[in-house]
Amino acid sequence: LLARMANKMPDTKRHTFLSQTYNKPKRCDQCNEFVWKKIRVCRDCKIIVHKKCTSAVKSSCGTNRRDKRGSMIYKRPQWDPQGFLIPPLVSQSINHLQLEEAISTEGLFRIPGHLGQVQDIKAQFEECTPGTQIIADTFIGTEYVHLVASVLRLFFRELQEPLFTFELYDLFVAITAMKPELSETKLECLRHAIRLLPRGSFAVINQLMDFLRMVSTFSETNRMDSSNLSIVFAPTLLRSKNETIEVMLGDAETVNKFIEIL
Repeated sequence: LLARMANKMPDTKRHTFLSQTYNKPKRCDQCNEFVWKKIRVCRDCKIIVHKKCTSAVKSSCGTNRRDKRGSMIYKRPQWDPQGFLIPPLVSQSINHLQLEEAISTEGLFRIPGHLGQVQDIKAQFEECTPGTQIIADTFIGTEYVHLVASVLRLFFRELQEPLFTFELYDLFVAITAMKPELSETKLECLRHAIRLLPRGSFAVINQLMDFLRMVSTFSETNRMDSSNLSIVFAPTLLRSKNETIEVMLGDAETVNKFIEIL
């Protein structure tokens, strides 16, 4: 199915990119790097890209993709009497990526998947009925590893509120900045702070961190040790509600260290 999508000529309209100015940094939907000040935004579907990336966008223009954040898969994970409800996008992505042939892939979480296919998989999760298997056993090969990894990263980046909530951001940063680096007092403070998280968010964090620790054990082949993984995931898992350039640059090292410690 994905191969046919990649080869099929788009039958919908092309993007109409407009130049806009943002004071807060955004992420480019094509290369996943930060972009601010002068950026290009599609008039209709609202994807954001660098000027240099406009010619590289292969996906067709459709609905307002950035307005999907209110849909079910982007809401905070909930608790029910049967247990924690892990979003199917998260569980299916992790189940696929923890296979040995995937988890040992060099460039895991650093090499982006095809943007159009990432958006297609995201749309399928938004529209599917409970229990539907979107990430299939037929996803074989390196290109699918990077595709699924990009879907998982996008999920956390587009959450309305990060897993480590806005309310607790200052607390996590303050504790992580404590000296010495790995004192028992500091670790105990982190344990108490993490207990303040909503139970649903904690469930997803627990599953994600277990998976990322597994990824780091294959760092000799995938080149993703705990430090590299924290650089990739920290900005999406722990971020300030006041996401200015000054705050992001000032807290970047501490935020990365927080995720690395976990």
